Amino acid sequence: MKALVLTFHDISDHDHVLSYPIDAFEHLLQEFGRHNVPVVDFDTLRRGGGGVTLTFDDGFASVHRVALPALRARGYPAHLFAATGSIGRAERWPVGAARPDHLAMLDWQQLEDCHHGGVTIEAHTVDHPDLCTLDRDAIVDQCQRANETIAARLGRAPRLFAYPFGRFNTHVVRAAAPLYSACFTTRMGYWMAGSDSARVPRIDSYYLRSRWLRQNLLGTGADLYLRMRGLVRQILGRT
Repeated sequence: MKALVLTFHDISDHDHVLSYPIDAFEHLLQEFGRHNVPVVDFDTLRRGGGGVTLTFDDGFASVHRVALPALRARGYPAHLFAATGSIGRAERWPVGAARPDHLAMLDWQQLEDCHHGGVTIEAHTVDHPDLCTLDRDAIVDQCQRANETIAARLGRAPRLFAYPFGRFNTHVVRAAAPLYSACFTTRMGYWMAGSDSARVPRIDSYYLRSRWLRQNLLGTGADLYLRMRGLVRQILGRT
């Protein structure tokens, strides 16, 4: 069985590029159960055996409202990469070329509920900057302050990290990777034995809007489709 990491942001019917429809999310979880696909934490995934790891970036309030109950009902774990500077706020997020929209972020009580409900809270910096624009000290500061805040509030320091915007280079990896057991990108691909834990590939839920793809996510057809989309992203220079 293949091994892959999926990325979600907002789980809602909001008309936003970062939003994944509620019915589609429910259907995807149902398909995992119907096909006996293991939904596991990342440490389990990388030990081998195949399956899926679910991740949520940024910390949108809909993760608590929609995703957490659905995951708890099935006993599925997940990881949430929180940008600590956005906790409890309504942030403006771009909608393609259109105006920015405001989307509510999790507050600390909701994060604690997620933490106790099987969604492990991981690091996504404080301010969600493009780390490629920062020097080493600033990168380490963004990571360490986020780690310390999460540890102080939840009693557990993050072990995993997601690069904001998926932006990284060798300089960023050298600064951030030593602080974590694995760092996650937005590069499309499956996890395989020998994959670089400082550059973990993920498949964004944006590409899982098709019902057929959700039903065949671990099949050959989906594999070919996602590899082709990943190649197009590389050609276009998208990480």
